[in-house]
Amino acid sequence: MAGSSVDTGADQPNKASCYLKRNPLYYCVRYSDWIVSRIDVQPIRHESRATCSIPFLMLQRGLPNFAKQTFMSKPHLLLINPNTSPDITESVRRLAADEAGEAATIEAVTSQFGARYISSLVSFSIAAHAVLDAYANVLVSGAPKPDAVIVGCFGDPGMDGLREIAKVPVVGFAESGMLAATARPGRFLIATVGLAWRDMLAGMARQRGIADRLAGIVAIDQWAADPAAAAAEIDRAADEFGAARVVIGGTGLIPVMPEIAARLKVELIDPHRTAIREAIEEANKHTPVREPSAGGATQFNGLSPALQQMLGNGIARSHP
Repeated sequence: MAGSSVDTGADQPNKASCYLKRNPLYYCVRYSDWIVSRIDVQPIRHESRATCSIPFLMLQRGLPNFAKQTFMSKPHLLLINPNTSPDITESVRRLAADEAGEAATIEAVTSQFGARYISSLVSFSIAAHAVLDAYANVLVSGAPKPDAVIVGCFGDPGMDGLREIAKVPVVGFAESGMLAATARPGRFLIATVGLAWRDMLAGMARQRGIADRLAGIVAIDQWAADPAAAAAEIDRAADEFGAARVVIGGTGLIPVMPEIAARLKVELIDPHRTAIREAIEEANKHTPVREPSAGGATQFNGLSPALQQMLGNGIARSHP
């Protein structure tokens, strides 16, 4: 580092330049000309004094993701399991922690009411309410506020409603997997457990405008306990439907997913992992989502105290 220098602009005021060199962050920034090029050092005029603050400029101008990881804390992700099974919550939490690594912290919560394992339209509808309630309980509990929320069920119950009241990104397993599959040429197949999911997932593809990219949906219930048989059935269906890749979704399939993947011939999209990556990416953007639009609690009756308080006091709208 001896003899090296960073050009902060010869026409900048001396006071600002001197302040930079007294600031320890100045010597961190020197390691990357790319970062320096992003920080257009301009003195901030206040009461006729020229001052300059690197941290202020970082927040004002924005930094690339790797620089944010250096100067800012990593994002905190809230993972909501719409099922009421703690075992499923723990399975999804382990996957999320494995995928996130050191890039984020994970908090996983289990819905307090509803089906132990969602497998019908009725249980799906109840789970949507349970997801909103779980989110409200976290906000009013005084726990760390999330930087992004993940709906931990392949089908995303409550995701659209949560997006209406939350001020942070909300990601779902099914939507994330479908969008990842459509990011590349060709059609895709969905493999999951439960016949009831066919219509729900097909409807989601229509709502997202990607129905023409969905080749088909196959239920692998009878093969789920046998990874080799499940992989063979998925490959057969992919050939039949002309699918270039398959999205295998369902929290119950997470434990056997590696064994199925090892036997597949068709390209695999793991929606559970794509959702974790998407949530981290969205949280790291530090970009506020649109203002929540849900009405006040006076419009509702019979809600839990936490959900009533969240809607009535605007907690969802006020936290960063």
